Amino acid sequence: MPSKHKPAVIDAKPDTSPAFTGFGPAAFQFFKDLTTHQDRDWFAINKHIYDEQVLAPMTALINDLSDALSLRGIPLQSGAKSAIFRIYRDLRFSKDKSPYKTHIAAALTRDGQKKARECCTCTLSLWAALPPPASTSQSQKYGLKSAA
Repeated sequence: MPSKHKPAVIDAKPDTSPAFTGFGPAAFQFFKDLTTHQDRDWFAINKHIYDEQVLAPMTALINDLSDALSLRGIPLQSGAKSAIFRIYRDLRFSKDKSPYKTHIAAALTRDGQKKARECCTCTLSLWAALPPPASTSQSQKYGLKSAA
């Protein structure tokens, strides 16, 4: 005789988010170009580069990092959507009226809120590159490997 109760169906969706493979040269070029094109028209035309080459890898990084921390019992968490800061700057109280940040950042915190005091931040930015080392001692100071 068939049972009147249907078996419980577990609707578990497999994690289909891509793994973090790094930021490509296009991400760095995007920020380099953004430093000189701080206008809405340029950003609108190039937003797909931001979405594909900057935001997507950062999302993958945060997801992978959250999973790795969780597996090790480290209490830092956040979903990528809530962890990643917006690229749009708040211009209300700033003398610099550039509408876009020239970096992307995210924060993992104990409670998942960006304003928490204890956090781990991840940032991708075009900071000034170190000058080429003039000597071996300078290479060691910056932790660079010698080409020789």
